[in-house]
Amino acid sequence: MELLSKQKTLIHPLANDDSTDQSYQLASNQMPSPMDVVELSSPKNERKIYDKNGTTNQSQSETEEPAKEGAKDSPLAKSQIGIDRAISAKTAETFDTINQLSCVQFRVVKFFAMNRKVRPELFNQYTSFRELLESRISILSDMEKFTFQIEHQWERNWDQLKCLHLFTLLDLFRSIPAFCTIDLDDQVRLANYVGSAVYLMSTNFHSNIVKFDAENEFKLSKFLNNSNLCLEEFLLLRAIVICHSSVSFLSQNAKSQIQFESERYASCLMHFLRLKHGNEKGIMRYAEVIHMAEQLFYAQSKLHSHLTFMAMVTHQDKFYEATPSPFVPMLLNGYE
Repeated sequence: MELLSKQKTLIHPLANDDSTDQSYQLASNQMPSPMDVVELSSPKNERKIYDKNGTTNQSQSETEEPAKEGAKDSPLAKSQIGIDRAISAKTAETFDTINQLSCVQFRVVKFFAMNRKVRPELFNQYTSFRELLESRISILSDMEKFTFQIEHQWERNWDQLKCLHLFTLLDLFRSIPAFCTIDLDDQVRLANYVGSAVYLMSTNFHSNIVKFDAENEFKLSKFLNNSNLCLEEFLLLRAIVICHSSVSFLSQNAKSQIQFESERYASCLMHFLRLKHGNEKGIMRYAEVIHMAEQLFYAQSKLHSHLTFMAMVTHQDKFYEATPSPFVPMLLNGYE
């Protein structure tokens, strides 16, 4: 009863009689004030409790430390460590892949900014795309041999610019490791099948850009649904398009290698977009970018129809004069 009276007195401290004042003072002296206990953090992030006299309650820190040590060895902690390491390894692989693709891309951008034209003798030097691949020529590496400098950009018409785009396709194809490992016949078939789609991406990328900044964003044409692609998305999408493994006339060995490479680039694209936008928005953006590949191949079929009509009806002589013969099958129907 005495304890109850003290608690009631504590709850109602505004009583006016003397006995209540004495009871309230006694009860308040037995209970710690909010300022009597101060919680501090030690340099080791251990929580220690200090009272108003400066003494330490070691029981809590001693019981917490074994729990921390035990948590490090728990299956959940080990699983989390493994996940973190896997994410770090995937991040390193993703950006290493992007860097490898960007090296060739910056060489191409620099080349188009130098106001050069293809030498006319290169048109008749090779008659098929197979000969181009066998010769191992590189218009980026042997610039002086295959091109010459012009004074102004307007001296280079669209047909001449188209030739530059076509010859740079060789370097773009060779930037894909799996493309270099398959047989020559498979290289020719794959390049002729996907070449027009890669050509469309290249022409839209360089058509209005002279000086390129990696931080800038650019717009592809209407067949890409006017979607903004950053440089990393563009490079990985182009690599996925080149590694088009559903080509029916590739050998089984080439299909497996190209499919593996395509899945690797798709995985890098997914990981990059999740890092950039978060899980949910990254997955949505991934679906949008992959859908652009389908639109590219649809635009490629339209390009084949348009160029075939030009070559057969409206501009027969001009088309064959302005187009290097190794690239004619690629631009007309995708086959050789």
